[in-house]
Amino acid sequence: MELGSTIKFALFGNTIALAIIFAIESSTSFFGIKYPSDYAFFVLMLLWGSAALLYMYPPGSSGGLTSETGSTLETPVETEEALDVDEKRFDANTITCLKLLVSGAPALLFCIVNHFIK
Repeated sequence: MELGSTIKFALFGNTIALAIIFAIESSTSFFGIKYPSDYAFFVLMLLWGSAALLYMYPPGSSGGLTSETGSTLETPVETEEALDVDEKRFDANTITCLKLLVSGAPALLFCIVNHFIK
């Protein structure tokens, strides 16, 4: 995980999350946001919630029942290749989850600092 790509990911993720929260709040007043720290809190929840959901339910994972007939028709080479692909997918998903967790750090820091300043 490179630092430069993580910083770019954090800036982009925070900007997109803030835009989503701002659009929802300005059109519906659903969250009842009154202070800038409220925006930071909701951005934090959006980023960390996305990370948690991606970690619990990774893309490409089979949530249903596995087929017994499919496994008997596969050769050992195909099974090993499939396991390698699954491992690479899991590693990439873990890195994305960690980047989302790190992306929430500025919003968390803003919330903590704002709490102690007031």
